[in-house]
Amino acid sequence: MNLDNQRIAIRERGIFEIMDLALHVLRAQVWELVFAMVLPATGMIFLSHYLLADTLADELETEDYMAAEYFYYLLVYTAIGTPIVTAPATVLLGRATFGETTSPLQLLRDLLRCSPQFILFQVLGRA
Repeated sequence: MNLDNQRIAIRERGIFEIMDLALHVLRAQVWELVFAMVLPATGMIFLSHYLLADTLADELETEDYMAAEYFYYLLVYTAIGTPIVTAPATVLLGRATFGETTSPLQLLRDLLRCSPQFILFQVLGRA
């Protein structure tokens, strides 16, 4: 991380300045952010469908149509899965803030390097 080569000035901003800055960053990094968010999210969608499909099917066979158990598991799964899905985009935006170029291989290396802290603070902390 090169703190002398910042692409975005780090300072306090109001809500409208933050929204404007977000649009500028999105314009400059749109395809990288799409891949960093869509690929992990797609995997988590299929995983959640696989893990939770039996729970919903069991609930619909009974007389209770509220599927409370399904919604509970979905809420827990979302609380644990959200940091996993957003981790690649967070690393990508962190590298973009300090003017570093990012390849998919470098992004994967950074994610693997941060995985012990990630597991400790996000997954175990939320479980």
